[in-house]
Amino acid sequence: MSKVLTSLGGALPDERPLLSLQIVESLAKCPAGYWAVSRTYDEDADAGLLRQAGLFGKKPSHYICLSKSEG
Repeated sequence: MSKVLTSLGGALPDERPLLSLQIVESLAKCPAGYWAVSRTYDEDADAGLLRQAGLFGKKPSHYICLSKSEG
């Protein structure tokens, strides 16, 4: 039973508070020490904040990057 709890504890997010939030133009521009919110939890869809008109319709842009150590 303790192996299950240990592996579960490693999979869950830690309890440190968020220290910094940044909005970036693309996922590739997320700074070091941050992680990007790229997919939605409920629909597993792209988590882009804004939709920009592109050649083949609207594409997602601007993502939230979070950090618990930077800031």
